[in-house]
Amino acid sequence: MMKTVFFSAVVLSLLAVGWSAPMVCEKLSKPVEKEVDLKGTWYVIAMSTESCWQALLLNLFLWPSASMDITSKGTVNTYNANLKMKMYGYCMNETELFSSKASLDGTDPNEVYLQTGCPDCVVIKESGSIMFMSRRTIVTAAEMTEFEKQAECLGWPKVQVLNTDHGTENCKDYTQAQELSEKEMEEIAESFGKRLSDMFLDLLKCFFRILGLTCIA
Repeated sequence: MMKTVFFSAVVLSLLAVGWSAPMVCEKLSKPVEKEVDLKGTWYVIAMSTESCWQALLLNLFLWPSASMDITSKGTVNTYNANLKMKMYGYCMNETELFSSKASLDGTDPNEVYLQTGCPDCVVIKESGSIMFMSRRTIVTAAEMTEFEKQAECLGWPKVQVLNTDHGTENCKDYTQAQELSEKEMEEIAESFGKRLSDMFLDLLKCFFRILGLTCIA
């Protein structure tokens, strides 16, 4: 009797695992069902690109932090976005006018807001990329795991988490070329070396992926 119960439990567990992944992917791949309020400040938390090199090399060489302040222009779905980026102590500001045409029904594959359990986040899927933004500079482990699952469901590479240093104190203007001090160059080299070490496996997986060796990647 006990053996039968144990066997049944094992079978049910295996079935649950087999069905849960497709069900989770189906949910996370659905577009949101209501309009997304884009106005305000958003911090770019993480991203993944269909081509593994794009997000990987961006994070390896630049490791930027990025945020944007979005205001409405008064016309439906038309906004001003003040993009702020910081890398190696240099900051840049750039304002752009953009029109959000994200589809709520999934009919436009070029820009879709996907489901997320994070109450103050948006997940934007565009052609070849998926981006995770939040009103906060840091999200919870569970919220990050959910986004990682969304990229996995798409069959895309591991997500790249951006820098969380958004402070602009003592920030240098990237438009004004300044010679780096020896100390600054050492700090940049040390930071790059650490990231290269941490991301070596990701680089290797990306290389195998490009070669089509997905079983290894």
